[in-house]
This record gives sequence, C-alpha cells and structure tokens, in this order.
Amino acid sequence: VLCLLQDITEKKQKELEFQRLSLVANNTDNSVIITDANGVTEYVNQGFVRVSGYSPPEIIGKKPGHLLQGTDTDAETVEIIRRAVQNNTSFHVELVNYTKSGKRYWVNIKADPYFDDDGRVVGFVGVQKDVTERKMMEQELRAREKELRMVLDATSDGIWKWYFAENRFELSDRFYVMLGYEREELSLDRERWNNLLHPDDRDSVTETMRAYRQHPKEFFVSKYRLRAKNGEYKWIHGAGRVVEWSDDGKPVLLIGSNRDVTREYEQEQELLASARETENFRRALEQSALVSITDTAGAIVYANDKFAEISGYTI
Repeated sequence: VLCLLQDITEKKQKELEFQRLSLVANNTDNSVIITDANGVTEYVNQGFVRVSGYSPPEIIGKKPGHLLQGTDTDAETVEIIRRAVQNNTSFHVELVNYTKSGKRYWVNIKADPYFDDDGRVVGFVGVQKDVTERKMMEQELRAREKELRMVLDATSDGIWKWYFAENRFELSDRFYVMLGYEREELSLDRERWNNLLHPDDRDSVTETMRAYRQHPKEFFVSKYRLRAKNGEYKWIHGAGRVVEWSDDGKPVLLIGSNRDVTREYEQEQELLASARETENFRRALEQSALVSITDTAGAIVYANDKFAEISGYTI
C-alpha cells in the first residue's frame, strides 16, 4: 500500500482566515472585496453585489478595476492603488466606479493587506463605501460658492462670515479694500473686530449682537464706525443673518455685509446743519425784523409778531 501524505495545514489556515473575513464582510452594508496578493478578486459580499450590479461569478478571478473603472475614473488614483498592491501596502482613496449598467458612482476605498503566520502577504481586504451623495453635495456646494464669489466680485459691499464656535472671521476682498488694507495685513477675531470699532459705538454694537443672538431667526441691522488703515473712521451699514445651525439649535455661522455709507452720512449731516442754520436765521429774523408776506394782489397773508408790535395792528 502506497500512501501519499500532504501537509495541508497552511491551506486550512488560509481557508479558516478567509472564512472569518467573509463572515465579517457579510455583516456590513458596505461593499467588501477580498483579493489575492496580486489584486485578483477571490470574494465579494452582498453589499458589493447590491451596489455594483455584478454577481460574484462575474468578478471573481478578475481585478476589480477591469470591471468597475471607466472614463471618469482618475488615472492618478488608479496608479496609487496599483503601486500599493505592488508594494503590499495599505491604501485609502476616493474614485469613480461604474455599475454593471454603466451608472457612475463614487466610492471611498480603504484596503489593507492581510498576512499568513510567516508574515507573507496573502491578499488584500478592501472596504468600499458609496459616497456619491456626499460628492454630489460637495459639487453643488462648490458651484454655489463659485456663484457667490461672482456676486461678491460684482458688489461694492464687504462680505464677512463669522464662525461662532471658532471665533473666526472670513472676509471678502471688498471688505479689505473698503478699509484700505491688504488681505495679509488684517485678520479678524472678536477682539480685533472690537478694536476696529469706534469707541463710542462698541457698547451699542455689542448690545445689538447680544439681542440678536437671543432671537437669531431674523436679520440684524446696525450702523457703526470702523477704523480704516489710515486711522480715519468710516460709517458702515452692517446687516447679517445666521445661515447655519448646530444639531442642538445653536447658531454656527453668521453671514453679513458691510456697506460704506460715510458719504451718505456726511451729506445727511450737511443737510441737518443747513436746516439748523435756516431755523436759527428764521428765529433771529422773527425777533429783530418786521416781516410780512403778501399775495400777488398785495394782500398780507402773513405777518410776524414784530410787525404787529410796531404797526399797532393785530395779526
């Protein structure tokens, strides 16, 4: 009798390890791919089947990228994956994949090598999370930010963002131009903002903001003076509103605008001064001169007290 004995311990250990990995993979909603050391697929879970549309027989024995990658898949990211597999190292990337039906979707991939008892790489375990919704939101946000920048470039107002938790301000280019600063010359937090305010306006602005933070659903409006780089103060019409809230309902981000109304304020003061001068002149005239006003026929329609006093006639 001829008996042939073969040590299959290593094979059994690999099978047991593979079964343990498969058990974990089947209990997650994310896509899981297990490959050999060369990146050839040995196992996919039901999460992968659901997202990609490929059945296990269609991908096992193939490299995932041969089926999943397409026109919009970034070549540099693919190269990162290739080098990581070649060097038996982990990788964490985001890239575009395609379903069996050709639908485009984004995945976040975290893959790590796993080893045998001798420290040799047996294969890779990759977890893919579908992040299409987040990517779409990011793209939409970038598009909105681009539109906002175009609007800001076209307006004469200085726009600012105040992040409450971080006590941090972001300022538009126009904000700096309005006060005569270069961007690198001025960075703002709450303390520096207060230092720019005219001393006579600090209490009123602080009170306005305190009241607004108690009822932050509407716009706040305030008028104050800010110190320009040359030391002069400019009159500012400020307005803003909370646009972002925390999960517990606290204001996170306040966006507002500053409009330079210095010239308008000066013109307003000039008109008031002119009105006061006119009133003072009228009063002086009333007290020292005889004044009468007639209509076109010469009939008196108005006479002041001095006229009545001198003429002896009653008004």
